[in-house]
Amino acid sequence: MIVAFDANILVYLFDESANAPTCKTTGLPVERCRERVEYLIATLQREKTKIIIPTPSLAESLVQGAGRSTGTSLDHQEKQAFPHLAF
Repeated sequence: MIVAFDANILVYLFDESANAPTCKTTGLPVERCRERVEYLIATLQREKTKIIIPTPSLAESLVQGAGRSTGTSLDHQEKQAFPHLAF
């Protein structure tokens, strides 16, 4: 299987302080967004699923995070947080 992640998922990988989306049912912020994304990636990895990150989605995520960034490079994020993803 192959899955693609867009900027809506990537924001939780690159920005630990990203606000959670609002649940349509309860109107409350979704709990543990980053942990859920991490679990999804771990599950996909166990199933040997290929994860594709389209260049426009990656660029959008990096541009959106640039205002909040502390100068952390993509290489650092890749190695520290999610070493099993290929960019």
